[in-house]
Amino acid sequence: MFRMIALVRLKDDNDVDSVMAAAREMIGREPLIKSGHVGKGLRLFEEYGVPHAHYSVLLDFEDEDSWRTYVANEPHQTFDALAADKVETVVATQYVIPELS
Repeated sequence: MFRMIALVRLKDDNDVDSVMAAAREMIGREPLIKSGHVGKGLRLFEEYGVPHAHYSVLLDFEDEDSWRTYVANEPHQTFDALAADKVETVVATQYVIPELS
């Protein structure tokens, strides 16, 4: 399995709920996503001066090729167009989850 995690900080935190709703809608429309979750950040580290993400996205795919196809597909492109001007920064990682025997 191939996993993608993105931590997203928006320019205006008033946009969090609408962007998260659009991300959830995209996940529901994309059959290549085996499982997906969007969560609002709790900001528990703010008191320590640690930068926070407004929300995070965790998506699982069959493999890297499925992820690459997803990035080019319409649901992702539509979401990207909607969110692009609202995003300040994104930190993302991808990795392979070894199959369990």
